[in-house]
Amino acid sequence: MKNVSEPTRKAEEDIKESYNLLRSDEALTESEKRFLAIFDQASVGIAQIETKTGEFVRINKRYCDIIGYTQEEMISSTFMKITHTDDLQADLNNMQKLKEGKIREFSMEKRYYHKDGSIVWVNLTVSPMWNVGEQPDYHIAVVEDITERRHAEEDLLKSKETLDYAQKITHIGSWESDIVKNKTIWSDEVYRQFGLISQEFGGTNEFFLDFVHPDDKKLVRKAIKEALYKRRPYSVDFRIVLKDGTERILHSDAEVVFDTNGKPQKMIGTSLDITESKQVDKAIQTLVKSIVGKTGQEFFDKIVVSINEWLGADCAFIGQITNENNVKALSMQMDGKIIHDYGYTIGDGSCEVVVKDGYQVYKEKICELFPKNKVLSEIGAEGYVGTVLRDKNSKTIGIIWAVSRKKLNIPVRVVEVMDILAAKAISEIERKQIEEYLRNSEEALHIANEEWERSFNAMQDHICILDMSGAIIRSNKTMRERFEPIHGDLKGLDYRLIYCGTATPDPQPPCAAVLSGSPSVSVETQLPTMDGWQRVSSFPLFSKEKKQIGAVSVVTDITESKQMEEELKTLNQSLEQRVAERTADLSKTNKELLIEINERRQAEKAMRESEERYRKLIETANDAIFIADVETGIILDVNKRAEELMNMPAEKIVGMHQKQLHPQDEAETYKKIFSDHARRGKGISEDVFVCRKDGYKVPVEISASVIECNGKKVIQGIFRDVTERKKAEEILQEQKNALEQKNIVLSEILGQLELEKKQIKDNVIANAENLLLPVIQKLRLKGESHKYIQLLRTNVQELTSSFGIRLTEKRAKLTSRELEICNMIKNGLTNKEIAGLLNISLLTIEKHRANIRRKLGIINKDINLSSFLKTL
Repeated sequence: MKNVSEPTRKAEEDIKESYNLLRSDEALTESEKRFLAIFDQASVGIAQIETKTGEFVRINKRYCDIIGYTQEEMISSTFMKITHTDDLQADLNNMQKLKEGKIREFSMEKRYYHKDGSIVWVNLTVSPMWNVGEQPDYHIAVVEDITERRHAEEDLLKSKETLDYAQKITHIGSWESDIVKNKTIWSDEVYRQFGLISQEFGGTNEFFLDFVHPDDKKLVRKAIKEALYKRRPYSVDFRIVLKDGTERILHSDAEVVFDTNGKPQKMIGTSLDITESKQVDKAIQTLVKSIVGKTGQEFFDKIVVSINEWLGADCAFIGQITNENNVKALSMQMDGKIIHDYGYTIGDGSCEVVVKDGYQVYKEKICELFPKNKVLSEIGAEGYVGTVLRDKNSKTIGIIWAVSRKKLNIPVRVVEVMDILAAKAISEIERKQIEEYLRNSEEALHIANEEWERSFNAMQDHICILDMSGAIIRSNKTMRERFEPIHGDLKGLDYRLIYCGTATPDPQPPCAAVLSGSPSVSVETQLPTMDGWQRVSSFPLFSKEKKQIGAVSVVTDITESKQMEEELKTLNQSLEQRVAERTADLSKTNKELLIEINERRQAEKAMRESEERYRKLIETANDAIFIADVETGIILDVNKRAEELMNMPAEKIVGMHQKQLHPQDEAETYKKIFSDHARRGKGISEDVFVCRKDGYKVPVEISASVIECNGKKVIQGIFRDVTERKKAEEILQEQKNALEQKNIVLSEILGQLELEKKQIKDNVIANAENLLLPVIQKLRLKGESHKYIQLLRTNVQELTSSFGIRLTEKRAKLTSRELEICNMIKNGLTNKEIAGLLNISLLTIEKHRANIRRKLGIINKDINLSSFLKTL
């Protein structure tokens, strides 16, 4: 540029200025006008955004309405500022892929922060405005408000979660099998029962049958077949085998749904995991059976072993309280080892609570609850369960407890089982006390000890002492009161006569074995001479020289215990029956619940759709809408525009009387207007006002109509704010008056402008001939640039020729671009060359040529456009 002369530099600047002026006069095309109309009036939000900064360049009204900001506020912001923090990174990642050309567009659901602080869900679609290979400049963002849909989905999800939670609590799952399509759907609870996740489910009946225990497949197939072909609902218990080999027991109820032709369509059913219930029943039966027939130390050892196995505990204890505070172990098993020589003093701890209040359970954190208890601390206990032993006189005689070093698993019906164990333990402790007392009283047989005699006679069991021949030497008061009325004095009588009713060798009670040299014997039997069940215990009686001199027989009435066992069996059967009935009730309830949920979902869906249409109608209205009771005039509902019109929230407007909306000094007038509209069912009122809280009067036009809502007549008033119209009318009148004055002056100015216009035209032609053409002729460029120079030189020449003047006169018809293309066609350029120079498509050039021919009036298709232009 330094070597270029000043005139040349000035000429170049003039050329640029002329070209820019020529470009600035170009009008918007019809397609651009349509784009702007679509952009501004679209029902979805549309924004043009600068890609590098994220700043909004252009944004339509709907976009602003969704976010709650004005267009001015949005233009000064970025999309990053209004995007929810949790969604921003995903949005930016997609934008980066777009800029790198990895994707051509993307869509995502994201959240915006509304101006009022609420969260708005939108469906976002982003498209670039640059071509492939170009540097990113702007992109278009289209957003659709999906907040209501997301809320509806969340409500539906909550409803499903509630059903899933209910099934999880009751352990009842539901399933539905499409028989035609062989497709099965499980609820979450069924997946839990089978130890699967949804992705692992094959979704067919065959997949389900693969889990059924081989021994139960025939049973299940039979139940399904009868449901399909005999139309009878089935109820069946069967086992399944999980992937890890675990067996579970399920109870399933199901029935088949048939179409009008009687063909099965689908099967609906429920599934209840009854494994634990079955296991508990079996465990209780096993536990009770394990101690039946056991006596003495064997009985106590078996109790603690059974308790540990049943509860999965680390230590079980049964002990006898020797005085107020001391407990001595009858048996204790810890870590698999039986311990007999263990005792402790009851202090501030769980045992004290058990002795005082009875059965107690602490599943975990027992040491935190009783930190001073040394026994629990030594064992390292975490969970604890215990119950107290009380005799018939409610005197505390012992305690049973178990502890675990981890959280204790408490089976169902544990209280019932602990009571059974306690009852049997109490009986055995009392029996043990008698036996110990008798064994310690051998010498007292020779010494008439009154205290022994009193204790002997105080026993509730039948006790007698026999010689080696089986004759009764002595009997206690209980036995004498029972048999002396029948046999008289019992002393010297054969014991078999007393117990069996005959002295023959058979049958023989346990005493016979003891008199024959056997150790202690205890059997449960039904003696012919006594009612109910008895436990007959016999043990040898020795002299000081340890020579057997006889036997002691103790007959204990165990009828109640036997009855308790029978009652337990009956209870088990009753419980099984109740479980079956409860299962059936739960299944029925679950079916009813599913039907109710489906009906409720459909009703809620219809209600939501109705409410959505209603709310969308009034909320998207550009005018304020007031809904009022026809009879009372009380306002029932308003839309957002009504809040803006009254400058107060909806909750304050609802409940007002309609006359409170208008100036109070004209209340009667507005009351009459309301009555007229209500009576006629519709009406339009102009030149009326609403009065805001601050006293400001807003002119409105009211369109009213009476409609029915929920069986009640209401009047809907559409209030259109005509403030701007009123102002415009006033301004228009003022402008009209001013224009009348200016028209006089303007006619004079126009005459002067015609003279100046001719002078400017002459100057332009002179400048083009004297300044532009000499410079253009000196330029020496090649290639595409040379074509531009040639075209420019030709155009400048045309300015001074008759062609340029005639084309300029036709400017009212031809656009700037069409004038430019006319010059190129006249100078012999082809469509392809013109498209390349102007950087537009061949299709666009053809459209321009057609428009030029139409505007120049060239109707005959045989007339060549280039030749025609050369004639101008």
